[in-house]
Amino acid sequence: MRKLILMIILSLSQIMLWAQPHPTRTEWDGLKAFFTKIEGNWQAENSTSFESWNFTNDQFSGAGYQIRENDTLYTEKLRVFNHPNGKPVYEATVADQNDGLPVIFELTLLNRHKVVFENPAHDFPNRITYDLEGSDLLIVTVSGKNNDKTNSFTIRFKKIK
Repeated sequence: MRKLILMIILSLSQIMLWAQPHPTRTEWDGLKAFFTKIEGNWQAENSTSFESWNFTNDQFSGAGYQIRENDTLYTEKLRVFNHPNGKPVYEATVADQNDGLPVIFELTLLNRHKVVFENPAHDFPNRITYDLEGSDLLIVTVSGKNNDKTNSFTIRFKKIK
């Protein structure tokens, strides 16, 4: 009887551990491996728009910016990190949108060359995709519904050496 009770307790404790929100080791390691490949500075093709990424304090920090007449104009602040809910997320803060508050997108797809983050509750965008082609081409697609119409745009970034 004691063995049965002990087995039940052990089984329940395992179930409770699995029920806790936390990213799988594979999920976070895979995300870190992907974003490590895009660390550095990227320039949009035929544009003065840039995106840069670096890894510090167990998170990736990024920035979207433009250079105009020797001035740097930051357009967005980006982060990829483990949210307290246990899910890896992409956070975007754009000064003139959402009252300057960050918008969180949850990781929904991850492989060696592509990551997708989604937030179906946000007006636009609902989905942000990073697709790495080779070591020097990063394709970012921003999509979602805006005024009941599906919209998207794609930016092709080249790695700055």
